[in-house]
Amino acid sequence: MVSFAVQKLISLIRSHWFIFVFISVALGDWPNKTFVSFMSENVFPCPSRSSMVSCLMFKSLSHFEFIFVHGVRVYSSFIDLHSTVQLSQHHLLRRLSFSNFIFFPPLSKINYL
Repeated sequence: MVSFAVQKLISLIRSHWFIFVFISVALGDWPNKTFVSFMSENVFPCPSRSSMVSCLMFKSLSHFEFIFVHGVRVYSSFIDLHSTVQLSQHHLLRRLSFSNFIFFPPLSKINYL
């Protein structure tokens, strides 16, 4: 059972996903350590850090969700955001109809760092 505070956090992150991804890409490797330590210290104030784990699973550009694992010692790592954004972009472009490609040709030519 996920607590009310965790549900609010997930809702907040889902509504501001673009800012989160932008900051994560800008920080490079910091998101791994920063986010996991934030979650373990602030969101889940437990005596043992090994009892809480978070893992990001990106499903598309506009949606990602957390999988919370309780009581298992797992060191999760973030999916490389560069690859995630490219894969999500590819998935998004595949879903667009042919007429939309006429209006969005620069989208397919975006080159990420």
